[in-house]
Order: sequence, then structure tokens, then C-alpha cells
Amino acid sequence: MDSPSNNSPSITIDAVPVDNTFEYSTPPAQVPVMYDVMETKPLDTDANGLVVGQWKASVFACFVDFVPNCLMAWCCPCVTVAQVAHRLNMFPFLHVLAVWGLVYGLQVIFYFVQIFNLPHFGFVCDGRRCGFLPVGSFAYIFLALACSVVLCIMLTLFRIRFRRAFAIPGSELEDCCCAFWCSCCVHAQMATHASA
Repeated sequence: MDSPSNNSPSITIDAVPVDNTFEYSTPPAQVPVMYDVMETKPLDTDANGLVVGQWKASVFACFVDFVPNCLMAWCCPCVTVAQVAHRLNMFPFLHVLAVWGLVYGLQVIFYFVQIFNLPHFGFVCDGRRCGFLPVGSFAYIFLALACSVVLCIMLTLFRIRFRRAFAIPGSELEDCCCAFWCSCCVHAQMATHASA
């Protein structure tokens, strides 16, 4: 190839002159690398290697550790809470498992009993009159909802204590909303953060 006469000063060519011709090598093809727009700073950790001052994963990043954290939080949330509490030396594993398992178990039992005991109208003779009267009870619906409220309060209080233990900024309202709207994600977030 003949020597180029009009080279721009910003272009450099890796070439070796041989008899008024230039041999050059083409650089290997470059693969563009995408960098995150936000700069990430190194995460502060405690003596156990757990992140302090911010969440290791956001609430809706529960699929980061799908197995075991997300799957366990979805199928057995009482085991997830017990593992996290035990890992952080907050409560003994079996105590947490027993309390949370009892409330979750009661909730499931009440929901299933309620399904088979739905209030409906049936033909009933009660001695004074016969006719279509309401049969069944709303009691199991209220008991199941009461268990749901208790679980939401327990998870909110646990998340508040967890967040304070790691000096993670946030508010009690945020903890309550997260526990109410997406408890499974909260379980997975805490398990991911605690590496439990």
C-alpha cells in the first residue's frame, strides 16, 4: 500500500516502512463494554462481611438470589425469617420458626376452613320458620385476616429492627408498606442481605 499523503494528526497507524510501502496490522475487533451510568462505591461491611449502611439488594431485586432466597421466601417464609434472625443473633432459630410457623399455619387453616364454610343461603327450618336463610359464618374470614394483620405487623417490626441493626436509612412507613404489599420480596431482601 502506498504511503498516505493526507494523514490527519489524530489518526495513528501502526506501520513499518518497507520500500516506500507500509505494512500495517489491523487491531482486533473491539467489543463495546457497557458501563453502569451510576458510579458504584465500595460497600461498607461489618466484622461478619455483611453490608452496612445500605441494602445489598433492593426490595424488588428478590430474583437476584432466586435459589434459595426467593424460592424459600415464597414457599416457606417462616423458615426464611428464622434463618435471618438466627444469623444475626436476634432470636433462636427454633423459637422464631415456632412462632412464625404457628401464625402462618393458622392463617392457612382459617383460609381453607373459610373456603368450605362460605356464607350462603340455604333452605333451613329452624323450628319457628322455614325458608332460605343465611348459613355459614364470616368468623373464619375474620380470623384469617387477623392472622394476616399479625404477620404484617410482625414482619414490619422485624424489618425495622433489621434495618436499624445495619444502619440502613429508611422509615417505619416504608417498612410497613413493603411488608404489607410485598412480604415475599421483603423476606428475600433480608435473606440476601444477611447471606442466610
